[in-house]
Amino acid sequence: MESFCIPWACLDSSSKPVSAEKSQPKPQKSFAQAVTNVCDIPLSQFPQACVKGDRLAIPIPKVDYLVGVEASSLGKGYYEFHFSSLEDVRRVRSVASWSLNPGLLKLFAWTKDFNPRAQQNFSAQVWVRFYGLSQEYWRPNILFAIASSIGTPICTDAVTAKPMMERTFGQFVRVLVDMDLSQTLRYKVLVERKGFAFFVELEYENLPEFCSNCNFIGHNIDKCKKLKSHEEDKQDKNPKEKKQLQKENKKIFVEVQDGRA
Repeated sequence: MESFCIPWACLDSSSKPVSAEKSQPKPQKSFAQAVTNVCDIPLSQFPQACVKGDRLAIPIPKVDYLVGVEASSLGKGYYEFHFSSLEDVRRVRSVASWSLNPGLLKLFAWTKDFNPRAQQNFSAQVWVRFYGLSQEYWRPNILFAIASSIGTPICTDAVTAKPMMERTFGQFVRVLVDMDLSQTLRYKVLVERKGFAFFVELEYENLPEFCSNCNFIGHNIDKCKKLKSHEEDKQDKNPKEKKQLQKENKKIFVEVQDGRA
């Protein structure tokens, strides 16, 4: 796998020899070198823009956007990574999250037409423990089937993946699951097979904080700034509404003489 620049030192596990020599200063670029990123493509090679309704639209070359990149920043805290093999993807995604101190880097599969500005992230990769599962059920197909009831299973840990004869630990199973935190958390699952059924208890490790008000990972609803600002706006409006009601309900007395106002 070709090496690429990782913006966080804690993720770069490659051992690089420390050079005793001082780094040489980089030569300054000339003006001609600095403007080498200017567009030198003839206008005749660009696709033609067209108007669709009241919007301007233009097609883009399919070959260019399918080339792919190794690593790039997409904005809004999102980064795109390109791997040379499926095995590398599996190894990296087997880690629930990377601690960047501060902050966490959470990985998820790339999707077409991904727009970071339109994302409302409410999913997280969580290690889930299964209690009450006999050893004969510790098989990938069974474990992933149970895990699929609460999210998308990714992998099991190294201990769970060992063959039964090599396993020295059997108290619980650990499965990494990509979960939708906006859904109700389940702490029991009824596992059924022909003629028999039993419950499996679930325990979540390091479940991230989730706000049900703004569907955002990182804080609880009691610390939600949007909810607090909404309540403050209500409090500001209440005195005005009370004054308006008082004016409407205020009685007006008119002096009457000889039955006339």
